[in-house]
Amino acid sequence: MSKPSKSLFRKLEELKVQLNTERQRIKQQIEQLYKKSNNFYGQSNAEKNLSIVVYEFLLQFLRKAMGGQRKYSTFRKWIVTKNKIQSFCWYHYNCSIFPLEKITYAFAQNFYDYLTLVDNAGNNLAMKYIKNVKQIFDRAVNNGWLLKNPIHGFKCNYIDTEPEPVVMEDILKLINTDLGAKLNEYKDTFLFGIFTGFAYAELKDLDVNDIYTGIDGKKWIRNVRDKTQTKERVPLLPLPLQIIEKYNNHPCRIIERKLLPVFSNQYYNKHLKIIAQKCNIGVDLTSHIARYTFATVITLENDVPLSTVGKMLGHKTTRTTERYARATQKKISKNMSRLENDLFYNAIPENANANIYISCVDTVQARFEIAAIINEVAKTVHYRIDEPLYWLDCGNSQYTGQVVLATAKEIKQPTSEKYKPVGILPSITYEYKNLLKRSEREDTTPSCSLAETLNKQDLFINSTLAQMGCSLLWNLFRFGMTENRGFFLNLQNFMSRPLKVA
Repeated sequence: MSKPSKSLFRKLEELKVQLNTERQRIKQQIEQLYKKSNNFYGQSNAEKNLSIVVYEFLLQFLRKAMGGQRKYSTFRKWIVTKNKIQSFCWYHYNCSIFPLEKITYAFAQNFYDYLTLVDNAGNNLAMKYIKNVKQIFDRAVNNGWLLKNPIHGFKCNYIDTEPEPVVMEDILKLINTDLGAKLNEYKDTFLFGIFTGFAYAELKDLDVNDIYTGIDGKKWIRNVRDKTQTKERVPLLPLPLQIIEKYNNHPCRIIERKLLPVFSNQYYNKHLKIIAQKCNIGVDLTSHIARYTFATVITLENDVPLSTVGKMLGHKTTRTTERYARATQKKISKNMSRLENDLFYNAIPENANANIYISCVDTVQARFEIAAIINEVAKTVHYRIDEPLYWLDCGNSQYTGQVVLATAKEIKQPTSEKYKPVGILPSITYEYKNLLKRSEREDTTPSCSLAETLNKQDLFINSTLAQMGCSLLWNLFRFGMTENRGFFLNLQNFMSRPLKVA
């Protein structure tokens, strides 16, 4: 047997052991619950106690889970609630069987104090447990075991916490950092969550059948939200598609038929902390943070409407989405920059976004206005396919002209042993500002051709500049670099002087 085959076989055997262990654990829980249930309905209301009510609730929930109406993962969370209630009763009442008729409104406050002061739970987690207890008592009322819910009036007040998303700079760190085979699996799963918005519960259940071709002819992914049973449909961006393809021959795909190598939530979050340290990321990486980052950094900051974000996240109402898609500082800055431009400067055109701007204008003033637009767009557009990178400006007089390539902002360059990389190329309005201003006052000749002024320009000046400017860009595209950032041309004496990058 080959090494890959032995590895797959061993993985399969490990999975069988895990499945058998889980099956036995669930079977034992069911047997315990059925034993507890034998006396549920034969007792009088006076004999009912808190423990019986809790187990009856769990039994009914388990039956729904077995019928496919509820999730087993949610059932396990209710088991945790049951354990918290039992621990509280031993701590506060020194007993595990507390009579139902003795439960009063004070039970909720005492339970809250125990959870926060003794069990070290946060406010919101404690409130979730009390909310669960309310549901248990509501069922007891429906069964006729209580006249009313004793803690119905207790308000579960949640502290509105705002987690910190992973900023795009740190997302790029994750993408570009090789952490080794095993950690890369956790990292890829986390990145998949960042670019799709899927929570851990959905990520671990994804398989190849969840990918389909959308109405736009592109690949989409769909799932049913584990928590709310609502549909999630998300178009797949290039990075998630690359991650899916990466694991085509991985055991998770071959053996388990899963889309991603997702481990237990505990191991997942544990390794995310290691990844954060190795990548020097200050944010506490968790499965939930990936979902929150999708709502804020990936979608909201890039002007995806709130209703669209809510649909992709599987939310029933936009009120839920609003808790995820908070206005980040970058989003606020972006919106205020636009407002500032609209109120105090010339409005930037809606279609002003591009990687390369090429200008050939008639006046110096127009050239400065273009520079202002490019600078503004460069400040507000980041990490998009159309973010501003370069500005190629062309200008001429009767026989002379120039073409100058500039960067819209600093561009990170690869290291080179042969050349000295340069991240910033100055614009013509910055480097020749005074000269341009002076020429505007002294010379009425247009800096670009107009049909009615052909008699003031050489016939071939414009076409020659355009051809040479295109040649400059072509070399940049072809070789990924350029030693010249432009040139000055004089057709009268056929002289051309290049502008060196450095």
